Amino acid sequence: MPSPQRIQHRDGPRLHAAIALLALACASAPTRPPGDPRAGEHYAAGEELLQSRRFDEAARELDQAAGLVPAWAPARLELGWARFHLGEFAAAESDFRSAVGLDAMEPRCRQALGSALYVQGRYGEAAVELERWVDLSGGPIRAGEAAVFWALALKRAGGASAARSRELLEQWTLTPNRWVDFSGVTAASHTLTGPARTLGQYLRDAAEEEEVIAEKWGSEARRAFAGYVVAANLLAKGKPAAARERLQKVAQPPPDGDDDLATLVVRAFARADLASLPQPAPDRAGVP
Repeated sequence: MPSPQRIQHRDGPRLHAAIALLALACASAPTRPPGDPRAGEHYAAGEELLQSRRFDEAARELDQAAGLVPAWAPARLELGWARFHLGEFAAAESDFRSAVGLDAMEPRCRQALGSALYVQGRYGEAAVELERWVDLSGGPIRAGEAAVFWALALKRAGGASAARSRELLEQWTLTPNRWVDFSGVTAASHTLTGPARTLGQYLRDAAEEEEVIAEKWGSEARRAFAGYVVAANLLAKGKPAAARERLQKVAQPPPDGDDDLATLVVRAFARADLASLPQPAPDRAGVP
């Protein structure tokens, strides 16, 4: 079964490390763990429940799998995602940290931990994990929207991190651009094109918001991520009223309630930001 962050990465070769979507592509987790065979049964049941949005039940099954084989990273990782979707972000962070400790070179583990830290408003810590995720995914060109997510976390962290974000975005959105020993990854010349480039330009104030929103993304998760990046950038600019309007659109589930798991992650980011904003003053128009 695909993980929450893998299901939207069948749209093309550049989607394999997207967030948003944030939507992400990674190798499938092993279904046969070392040791107790019952762990695999609980894991498979938990994955199916996760895909069916039955997160409480999924967490119970995956907790059983992780308990039977404590050194099996996939079980701990998916348990974290079940708890994440339940809104138990601190518990999810703990599970994701355990997964990183068990498999530090797995991009999905870094992405998951970065997401849990980000949704808790710990942007500087999140950026550290997101940078590692980008590196393990082959660098910012291959990582695509994942690199934009990393830059957004840096920008929201403020201070020196925000300055670094702008420097990176300027490098990423030059055409053509060359990456040499960037974050420990050496890559050939590339041109960053498409939606990721548009979002990168937007974050460094080199593109209009309308251009970002008008971008054709090809999946609900990626469209939600684009809207979220716009809203979060407005927050970073100190424009909460404008951000609130965007965040409310992203946080609102579709009428049929059939969001995929990657889109649910983005909606969790939007809801967390909305909860952090002060309530708007009541409209007193017409009140004597």
